[in-house]
Amino acid sequence: AIARYIIDNELYNKSFLQRPHDGAANPTDELNTTDATFLVKIVNGHPMAYLRSDEAGLGGTGDDFVVWASGAAAQYDTVDAADLMPGTVTVNGFTCKTAFEIYAEAAREKSLTEWASICGIDFQTIQELALELTSHGRKVSVEHYRGPVQHTNGVYNSWAIINLNTLVGNFNWKGGHVFGGSHWHETGGKTGNPFAPKKVVNGVSESGVMITRVKANYENSAEFAANGYPAKRPWFPFAKDFNYQEIIPSIEDQYPYACGALFLYWNDIAYSTPAGKATVQRVLADESKVPLIVSIDIEMGETTAYADYILPDTTYLERWSTPHVGSAINTKTSGIRQPVVGSFDANMNYTPALPNTKPMEDILIGIGKKLGLPMDGEDASGNPVPINNAWDWHKQLIANIAGEDNAGLSTDYVLARGGRFEDYGKLYDGEKMSHRFSGRVYFFSETLASARDSMTGEYFTGHAAYFPIRDVKGGDVLAADADYPLLLSTYKQAWHSMARTICQPWLVSLQQENFVEINSVDAAARGIQTGDQVRVTSASHPEGSIGRALVTETVRPGVVTVAHSFGHWEMSSKAYEVDGVMSDFDESRAAGIVANPIMRTDPNLTNVALQDKVGGSVSYFDTRVQVTKV
Repeated sequence: AIARYIIDNELYNKSFLQRPHDGAANPTDELNTTDATFLVKIVNGHPMAYLRSDEAGLGGTGDDFVVWASGAAAQYDTVDAADLMPGTVTVNGFTCKTAFEIYAEAAREKSLTEWASICGIDFQTIQELALELTSHGRKVSVEHYRGPVQHTNGVYNSWAIINLNTLVGNFNWKGGHVFGGSHWHETGGKTGNPFAPKKVVNGVSESGVMITRVKANYENSAEFAANGYPAKRPWFPFAKDFNYQEIIPSIEDQYPYACGALFLYWNDIAYSTPAGKATVQRVLADESKVPLIVSIDIEMGETTAYADYILPDTTYLERWSTPHVGSAINTKTSGIRQPVVGSFDANMNYTPALPNTKPMEDILIGIGKKLGLPMDGEDASGNPVPINNAWDWHKQLIANIAGEDNAGLSTDYVLARGGRFEDYGKLYDGEKMSHRFSGRVYFFSETLASARDSMTGEYFTGHAAYFPIRDVKGGDVLAADADYPLLLSTYKQAWHSMARTICQPWLVSLQQENFVEINSVDAAARGIQTGDQVRVTSASHPEGSIGRALVTETVRPGVVTVAHSFGHWEMSSKAYEVDGVMSDFDESRAAGIVANPIMRTDPNLTNVALQDKVGGSVSYFDTRVQVTKV
């Protein structure tokens, strides 16, 4: 909606968008270029791929893009400025539009009034935001965190938001959209790094396809060769992480292969995954699906409770790590965490404060040695580096942080400071950021546009666009669940960050249970008052879950929300017999309600939540529910 208003009123940064290459004249001192003027081939109505100079008959190569300037096609690096919206043009038999024109058409797909209705935001507010965004030059920025991508249309939501920055051309400017100061490279590969910890002498490497099909193309599989579309389950060639929500459902379906063993660390799939509880309980109890489960954990969590072996981990006060910081920190920063309790012997073997525990690294090193796996790392010159304990591993990472750029810093220096931190005076370069993204900014992705959805066989859309909430085969889930009138949301409170923070009594002392938070309009219609017990149900969880209501104006009508971290059914909230001894427990961890088990399963797959087939995010915010007083 905001993009449409900006485009219709020509409030975008034209000089930034019209500049097609870094060598073009640059009177306005632009720091990046975009693909806005690049011509895209339209094939059967679908924007498919950039037109290249050799295809256009312009004498260039397949690496050279094509633009439209002065009424004709031109190779992109031969002009200083090109047209943004020349309309549909034909070049050497190819029907084309610019990437910007394709984006503008998506923004103009609906009227501003229609967009306002979809958003639930009045037209006047949208107009005011668009005007504000375009009234301060480059000193504006639009950013989001995880919320917008935790939907079935997540990638396109994110792209639409970030494109607003592209319209105003604010990248890398003081007060504009920035990319963070980054960090020194603990895993090596940079000048001055003495170690190469990613390398193992005669080491083994993973091969094949992950069970979640991340980074894998369905079209390369034997299944596709035999059956074509649709796949049995979605494949995720563009997802970068492990698709948490697909792990257990894929094990259940033994797709694309059966699971021999499951190792768990630092997660609680049953609790933290939308619609995950029932699937985890069913699958992990079935030894024909998972013959062996090993969990490295510090608590008897909801998923760990199914493990054959539990290897007790250390707490955060007993660990080495080199955590990165978020992109809101715009000076280069590398943090180093080190044990503050426990003890070391002369060889730096660590004994934690709590008995019968080990750091995760020591556990894995011990397993590797027992298996006879190669365990020597390499330094930057290729010499072997023995790894016998957690310190042998982490001292390499710390030395790399200290040594990068030949800074002359010692390991002791960065350990004493808890990391390495760039001087704040290096934050800015005049009105520009010192740490800048130097690449091209894109409205269009030909890689995405030329790939097909494994569940439908249709091409993905290669640009920001509006898509309603859909299941894996394109069904309208929200319309199908019209009998459930409220939309379920969830969030993390400022003092809780994950499932296991409920284990910290000083956090629980702030609030002993969470609530089903509901607007006064919806509460009145249901006879609900603050403190009442209410049941929250959904189409895939009709039995629902019970929690205490909080009537509040901080939630808009039509929405209910439940804070994360509460409502555990495990997490050491009850006693277990382990090695003949009854474990400690804290029943207060079971107080409250958890929203995730209520969340919608995909009606086509039934054992997994709704998810984004492009980015791989699971949906936390696309479940319709009913709330009734108990």
